Amino acid sequence: TKDREEIKKHDKMEQHTDISWKKLVCSSIAGGTAGISVDFVLFPIDSIKTRLQASTKDRDYTSEAKKVNKFRGFFSSMLASFP
Repeated sequence: TKDREEIKKHDKMEQHTDISWKKLVCSSIAGGTAGISVDFVLFPIDSIKTRLQASTKDRDYTSEAKKVNKFRGFFSSMLASFP
């Protein structure tokens, strides 16, 4: 009976550590989609924030921030977000 308990305990541990390719692919796709979604929402806000922070007395990026495409550089950021 003691051996059976040890075998059951060992089997349970193997179930928790067994990672299948299907789980790995699904988790990777879910994580990548989440990263891209966050970038899609926050990228324009971050772009505006960066232009405001870069403004100086000599160069005002605030007025240019209204005219510039807010998604410029989004594709490269998206590639970095997806695993």
